[in-house]
Amino acid sequence: MGRDGMAVRAGTGSEIGRKLSSLGHHAVEDSPTILHFDPDRVVQQECLITTFQNAYFYTRNFEEAQQKLRMFTSNMNRPFIVRYNPYTESIE
Repeated sequence: MGRDGMAVRAGTGSEIGRKLSSLGHHAVEDSPTILHFDPDRVVQQECLITTFQNAYFYTRNFEEAQQKLRMFTSNMNRPFIVRYNPYTESIE
């Protein structure tokens, strides 16, 4: 979000990527919940594709989001092994 309160939204039908006039634009319709980014909480949220989300998440910076996502994915149980093959330049 910039200094002027502009935000970009995605996932609302034909308006994907369109700029909102302000965060207040959505707040007029239904007040969303704004929460600190926690991947465990994010995956519990219902994903709405025809309307605005009920909750939005924020971090102080991109590095914080990266670190939290890396920690989240490192703890996932996978029933398979993924590895990179440098000879074929592919993932097996």
